[in-house]
Amino acid sequence: KSNKEQTEAYANQLMEDVQNELKFEVETVYSMVDQFHQMQEAGILSEKEAKKQAADIVRELRYDDGNGYFWIDTTEGINVVLLGREETEGNSRYDAVDPNGVKYIQEILNAGMQTGGGFAYFSFPKPDETEPLPKMSYSLEYEPYDWVIGTGMWIDQIDAMEADYLAAANAAMRTSIISSVIFLLVLLVLLVIFALFIGNRIANPIKLITSELERMASGNFTILEQTPEMEKVERDRTEIGTMSDAETTLHHSIRELMEKISETTAYVASASEELTASAG
Repeated sequence: KSNKEQTEAYANQLMEDVQNELKFEVETVYSMVDQFHQMQEAGILSEKEAKKQAADIVRELRYDDGNGYFWIDTTEGINVVLLGREETEGNSRYDAVDPNGVKYIQEILNAGMQTGGGFAYFSFPKPDETEPLPKMSYSLEYEPYDWVIGTGMWIDQIDAMEADYLAAANAAMRTSIISSVIFLLVLLVLLVIFALFIGNRIANPIKLITSELERMASGNFTILEQTPEMEKVERDRTEIGTMSDAETTLHHSIRELMEKISETTAYVASASEELTASAG
């Protein structure tokens, strides 16, 4: 979803950049045409001469490495300037339609006669090609001459760039997911090892203490030989170490008590024998 949103934002930015470029180019030509009109107003050129010289210059203008060009139509659809279509100049193309049935000249004229100009969308083949491709134009009316100045740019490359961007974003996403999965697996293994280590560190001392308590419960109070594991538990300063100390203290206390009971029993037995002898 994030890739799709970013791709849409990228495509919108590309479209905005193209629109800004088209608008800038047309406004530049608009200023050039206006200079000829000013010379006409100053009496340097006649209207016919001013229009012809302006049209001749606009016809030769190029931008975008020579791929961009300009056209001029009157507001009634009479063509004034059109690259490579000099036979069209002076004729009406008001009802011209693209392969999709769009009357693109009317769209261009209507957009250009809006305040500040406007954009139109249609299909048109590239120079020396026959396949119609999506194209966007920007046009602006120059009212003193009743001209609509326009230029356009094919936007099929935007779709291609959008597809490339999405493919690159998806590839980066896949790489990120794979890296994340590998990282999580490694982390999971480390956590399992850590959990086993902590579990054994907690469980093993408890097992030793439990074993000692079970031995005591069975009546075996002999002193066992200290093992490294038992010494390690006794050195532990956690609750488990405290339990081990308490178990050891209990063991010694019961052992001492039983020794005392044994001694007392022996003493009583001895006294009993003496009483028996005295009684005899």
